[in-house]
Amino acid sequence: MKCNNCNAELLDETEYCPYCGTKTEYTSNKKEPEIEVLNNQTKEEVDTEPGCWAKFAGISNILGTITISTFWIPLLGIFSIFPGIPGIVFGGLGKNTKKEDIKPIAESGFTKSLVGTILSVVSYFVWIIIIVIASV
Repeated sequence: MKCNNCNAELLDETEYCPYCGTKTEYTSNKKEPEIEVLNNQTKEEVDTEPGCWAKFAGISNILGTITISTFWIPLLGIFSIFPGIPGIVFGGLGKNTKKEDIKPIAESGFTKSLVGTILSVVSYFVWIIIIVIASV
């Protein structure tokens, strides 16, 4: 094959002339990737979008489990609000997923975090009252 611009001898698979840079008539078998747009999102965005919400649901479930299993520790249980509050937030965000099998995980994490946080505050005050009554 010859370059149309400078008549240099080229290999058949050459897309651009190495001497003058002109695009040749070579058509490769490479197919340009097709991008399908769905609701102003590309297919790749739609496929990967639920991943972040699923991670939030999983994090919420872990934080909820920590919160619900540590609230009862005398006087130290109040510190279970530290994983509980982010667990509530992540659970709320995880509920936004479009995958129906992830939503129960987010709801479970949200519920465990909320209940654990409330119980940790209540148990803290109960332990304070018990200590005050015992010391009198």
